Amino acid sequence: MKFLSLFFTLLISLSASAQIDFKEVGGQLQYSVRGGAYKPVGATVAATTVTSGTATGPVAFTNLIGVPAYLSAFALNAKLETALYALNRTSDRQELSAHLADLGNPHGTTKTQIGLGNVPNVDATNPANIVQGPLFRFMTDVERTKLAGLPSTSVPLSASAVRQYFSSTGDIDYDQQNGQFYLKNAQLNVLIRNYLNSLDGAAPGKILAYSGGGQPPVWIAPPTATTVTGGASGTTSPGGTVVSSDHIFADSTVNRPNFALMVDVPLSTTAQIQSFLTSAQTNKRGIIAPGSYSLVGGSQFTQTGNWDNVALTAPSGATFVATGTTCLVVTDNHTAKRFGFYGITFTSTNTGNGYPLVFSNELPTIQGWEIARCTFLGNNVGNWNAFNITAYSTASNAGATSSDFYLHDNLFRNIPRCGMEILSQGYDAVRLTNLVITANRFENLAVNSGEGNRMATSLSGLITGIYHARNTSTNAKNMAYEFVNVKYAKAESNTAVAYLEPCVGYSISDDGRNSTEQIYLEGGYFNVTSRPFQLYDCKDVHIKGGLYIAGRGIDMNTRLSSIESITATCTNLFNAEAIVQFGGTSNNNVLKSSVLSSWGSAAAGHEPSFETVVLRANTYNNQVTGNTLKQGKRPGLSPATYFTPGDVVNQGTGSPANTASANTVQLEP
Repeated sequence: MKFLSLFFTLLISLSASAQIDFKEVGGQLQYSVRGGAYKPVGATVAATTVTSGTATGPVAFTNLIGVPAYLSAFALNAKLETALYALNRTSDRQELSAHLADLGNPHGTTKTQIGLGNVPNVDATNPANIVQGPLFRFMTDVERTKLAGLPSTSVPLSASAVRQYFSSTGDIDYDQQNGQFYLKNAQLNVLIRNYLNSLDGAAPGKILAYSGGGQPPVWIAPPTATTVTGGASGTTSPGGTVVSSDHIFADSTVNRPNFALMVDVPLSTTAQIQSFLTSAQTNKRGIIAPGSYSLVGGSQFTQTGNWDNVALTAPSGATFVATGTTCLVVTDNHTAKRFGFYGITFTSTNTGNGYPLVFSNELPTIQGWEIARCTFLGNNVGNWNAFNITAYSTASNAGATSSDFYLHDNLFRNIPRCGMEILSQGYDAVRLTNLVITANRFENLAVNSGEGNRMATSLSGLITGIYHARNTSTNAKNMAYEFVNVKYAKAESNTAVAYLEPCVGYSISDDGRNSTEQIYLEGGYFNVTSRPFQLYDCKDVHIKGGLYIAGRGIDMNTRLSSIESITATCTNLFNAEAIVQFGGTSNNNVLKSSVLSSWGSAAAGHEPSFETVVLRANTYNNQVTGNTLKQGKRPGLSPATYFTPGDVVNQGTGSPANTASANTVQLEP
């Protein structure tokens, strides 16, 4: 079609310059030269000779049949080129316009050629195609609305205000008594934790300090003194000598793992985990893939390699299942320094006796062991612990002194016996020192009739330097927290609730070695079926603050000890007894500034306390002063009847004599 258009354009051009006329006759194209007769196109024309610029001989133009021979090749070529040029210009314009209108990729240009080779070819408006990180995260409309609802202020919000706000919105479970908060949104957790740390003044080298009474913790620079070296144990003054409030019993900054120096090692099989545990490691972090891991035939994972700055962690969750009772043991003569287990679940279905789920024996030397955010699961049946540290001091089993244990933010559920039992046996030397046990939860959801001592924590033997705080025990049996023969310990803001079986809150005792001393119990909340405290054959034990509701009274057989500023209610679930009793040869103790009550016992169908405070025979030089003594009434009697008038009953016969002063008695109406 393009050729025909060109041909007719050429004919029109030739007609104008050579006086050639065309017409159609009967559907056939005919032409006439200079007014001559019309002839059909395609008829033969004789050659013509032309002079003076016209054709002088035959024109060799054989490809166009019927064109007169007198036209020169030069003239024809010129006319043809002119026509072609005009036609091509029109075609070029059309092609250029079409090219400009083409919004595709007509040249096949690649993203690499224009410097975008690293840009992924994904829909950037889809959140699933964008990698989120600490510096960039998407926020839902709900989260945005909640953050927008924060009260505006020209100064930074306090950490406690932020906790209170998110607690009211339901995003945080805030334990007011323990000063802890639990966030339900993992990403929000990171943001709020960092924000609270910044407001609280968190910084390298600082430690968390707790004032008790449910107040939030604050970051402080540690005092220079880090060890108690004597003091109250030699005094003869009533009440002993209480250390300053900023005294540090355990230093939480020593021999902690440093994750910044670690190289990650992926672990996805039982064999890989066992190899990691038994091999020497330095600056390594074993990251366990999600799954369940166990060794067959009653075997357990064993940590036997020399370790320095090593972590075994399950960031996405992993479970070690004991085919016997033990999942993991730290054993053999080696040194394990600055290591920890994180985020792992340990469990067993054993219903008999056995070793703990995780423990260390006397053979290794440990300098810095952290267990955090782990879960220990039992089934309420049998006789075995969740976690043990055992050190012997006998000649046959002498190990080096181990130190710096950090056990925090773990969950112990339905463990048949103890959640934690830490033992230093032999008593010829201190083998365990510097223990920090904080923010652990111990929960038993059913009774275990086959085990008599079902404690949250038990520490016994020559252990020094203990900080035990903000732990929660639910339905322990016999006692929630036990200290035997330990020295230099502080326990504060702990919680104990028990309603399934008889349970004491704190039990502090000495087995005749005269080593249980300088123990400080501050704050906390107990609601238990037996005594809130029982102190036997110990000295320099100091109880200050807290709210305690108990089925039995406080039993004191101690010396150089004190109870100050507590609120205690005795409901007398079993027998009518004193709210506070000093027995045995208790001496040089002080009870002051406290509220002691048995009000409400009658309404609950129980007898009230027989005495508010009683000092038994053979006690001496004890002081009871400045207390409010609330004597409950007996049930079903009118008018109101009481066992005793409610004031201090002093039966002591020793010298110097016990004294009672400035106490206020209130009888239940």
